[in-house]
Amino acid sequence: MKLSQYFLPILRDDPKEAEIVSHRLMLRAGMIRQESAGIYSWLPMGYKVLRNIERIVREVLAELDSRHFRGRTADAVTENDGGRLVVSCRVVTLSEVEGRLNSVRRLVVPPRAVVTPAVRDELQHRKIALEYAAEEETKCSGPLRLVMASTGQQIDPAALTAELAAEDVTVDRRPFDCPISAVDYLAGKVAQQHTLGLLLTGQTAAAACLANRHRHVRAVDDAEKVDAVGANLLILDPAAGVFLLKRIVVDFCRGGVRRCPERFRERLS
Repeated sequence: MKLSQYFLPILRDDPKEAEIVSHRLMLRAGMIRQESAGIYSWLPMGYKVLRNIERIVREVLAELDSRHFRGRTADAVTENDGGRLVVSCRVVTLSEVEGRLNSVRRLVVPPRAVVTPAVRDELQHRKIALEYAAEEETKCSGPLRLVMASTGQQIDPAALTAELAAEDVTVDRRPFDCPISAVDYLAGKVAQQHTLGLLLTGQTAAAACLANRHRHVRAVDDAEKVDAVGANLLILDPAAGVFLLKRIVVDFCRGGVRRCPERFRERLS
């Protein structure tokens, strides 16, 4: 639709009844229209902006909820030797250690775990030492390269590239018409050293099955399973939204090229 045909009743001057800056700008931009005192209607442009804001908020809340859930899924386990309490959750709150600190002299948490001030105060009161577990060597060293392929619906590659620039990740992107050719292309790339693959497609399950038929490819269509198999190819649906995809891909690249777990190495490598 041409802009001249779009319903966008903009105003040249500031409305006299509008005092707040945001109020004036929304009226002048043709986003809202006053029906009566204190009552406004959304115009097409304003309603579109409102829906975009709602979508972004939902994506952020969904990501926060998933991180909170991931932090609480792993329960704490007490080891009998040396009076240690080993907690595997990433966010350590009082609820995670409640009733478990008796006869404990050391609390061991994962690397880079967040320990709330309330927990630190409780540990200090009980004279319990706080220790961070040693980080396992699961990543391969070297400069990282991300090869991105997409089919059908796509996200803005420039925005994603900008997010990854701070991580020193070189991004190569190539569009494809079907997931089969995209998978074949990525399978050849991830076999190279220091290379991760990313496939954006609406057919995630089929693409994962196709990818895992290739030698040296460990593909997953769920970001939660990347570390479980040392995945080097991540398959995502662009319908998840630009914001959430950026966060997932940045976390995927931060982990670097992961080694295949020892117990699966004979079959998966």
